[in-house]
Amino acid sequence: MRTLISLFALALSLGPAFGEDPHPQFEAGLEAYEFFCSKCHGKDMVNPGTSSYDLRRFPVDEKERFYSSVQSGRGAMPAWGDVIYPEEMDALWVYVATRGGSEPFPEGSKKN
Repeated sequence: MRTLISLFALALSLGPAFGEDPHPQFEAGLEAYEFFCSKCHGKDMVNPGTSSYDLRRFPVDEKERFYSSVQSGRGAMPAWGDVIYPEEMDALWVYVATRGGSEPFPEGSKKN
């Protein structure tokens, strides 16, 4: 019984994926990530060892840089500006900024 209680406490301490409701745009961001990004940036943002950027390290205080990079392309990454809708971009940012749901949304608001 003690082990079960300890495991439950651990799960609650692991962040939004276990202890809190995810950001309202999280699921849409996950879907957008899987469709547009995972082939190069890896499943669950775990870099597959290619030359692609490890998005788990993307600075969460540089939202505009993220949007610009995705829309205009960067290095070998194509420009997605004419492909990804603005609401998909917002949801994608939520997914990346929460490190795939393992951290709280950085602006501290579930609505942003």
